[in-house]
Amino acid sequence: MTNPSAKVDASGTEDGVLMAISRKEARHGQEDARFAHENLVEDIGSKEREVERMKEQIAGMQLSIEKRTEVVALVTQLAEALVDDTPPQL
Repeated sequence: MTNPSAKVDASGTEDGVLMAISRKEARHGQEDARFAHENLVEDIGSKEREVERMKEQIAGMQLSIEKRTEVVALVTQLAEALVDDTPPQL
């Protein structure tokens, strides 16, 4: 079926066919771009959740370090008190 309003170029291909192919390729390009965008949004969300989880882990480690520092300070005071033979100041 030939579109009577379509022009034929030198190679015999109708302009209308080329335009239809171009529109189809453009739609596929838009779909590909949309799909890529959705994947990026999912990846970003995943990375944000991972960062939050790591922040929580770091906060837990900092608490652990602070507790250990307190314990070391208390043990040091106790050791000094035993050496000095004075009661520890807690």
